[in-house]
Amino acid sequence: MFTLFSNQANLMSVFPTYSAVEAIQVKKNINYVLNNIGIPSADLLAQMQQEGFSIDEFDTKQSADSTIMATQSVLLANIKAVFLSPEKLLGMLKSFSLAEKISIKTILTDSIAHLRLPSEALLNQMAQEGLTLNADDPEPATKTAASKKVLAAKNKLNQALSSTIEHPPVDEQKLKVTQARNKLATFLKNDTANQSDDLLIARKKQRLHSALQALDNPLGDAIERPSLKVVGD
Repeated sequence: MFTLFSNQANLMSVFPTYSAVEAIQVKKNINYVLNNIGIPSADLLAQMQQEGFSIDEFDTKQSADSTIMATQSVLLANIKAVFLSPEKLLGMLKSFSLAEKISIKTILTDSIAHLRLPSEALLNQMAQEGLTLNADDPEPATKTAASKKVLAAKNKLNQALSSTIEHPPVDEQKLKVTQARNKLATFLKNDTANQSDDLLIARKKQRLHSALQALDNPLGDAIERPSLKVVGD
């Protein structure tokens, strides 16, 4: 596969055949894939060389390139289809060794110049007149399933939170009922206590009134007033 896709002549035969929308899509796919297949930077390669190491000493994948027996037209059709699919392009380049990835990066970057890409001025003018090219973003395309799962999980979480707010759980409802009952019992107890206090105060007032009356008449009715009797002759 590396030999097939690293052949500049093959790429130059395929790239000019893409339409404007396809060319934009292919450029996006190439840029996205090259940033996500783990290609060592120039600084890292320089540091390896300075310390006396080659890239092959750090490679965990060995080249498994093989010759594909097919007609030229079939090979070119396969190449064209792969570059239109970010998933296929990413999967293929990930299978390459580090040395092959470094080599293919240079080849693909140079081959972008053979795409029939509209200029930025043309794209801006089209946009101003309401004409847009619907080229897909390769990153969401490779993560569609994961994105759907995340979105579904978020929706379920939001629904659960809304349901909890609008319809509290049974335990929470029981707790609210218990709290309401406790408040009512406390109110009744306080009200009864207030009534008892009023009754106690009334009794004390009655006793005080009786005591005041006793002070006004300390002897009370226990001592009878002397009566005058008329003694006859």
